[in-house]
Amino acid sequence: MTYRFKSCVVIAGLCLTSACMAQDKTPINDTPPSELACGDRSWEGLVGQDAEGLNHGILPKRTRIIRPLSAITMDHLPNRLNLVTDAEGVITRTYCG
Repeated sequence: MTYRFKSCVVIAGLCLTSACMAQDKTPINDTPPSELACGDRSWEGLVGQDAEGLNHGILPKRTRIIRPLSAITMDHLPNRLNLVTDAEGVITRTYCG
């Protein structure tokens, strides 16, 4: 066997061995606290308030106001707060997603 072939066999063996090594399966939570799941705080107190008069500084970064007949995406983002309003702009429902 040639030196080149032996080298390839050794390198292939090392690659296969490293693939079998135990890996840390602990998920890394690098999400800033302000963007954690919106369910971490109770937003039910917003029901009945005017959506336009809210202090947007207290809301999660990903907050959307859903007005009647609004087109919205159907993707689920656990850290997004959804505020549903009636025709007058009063919040009628809050939910995450």
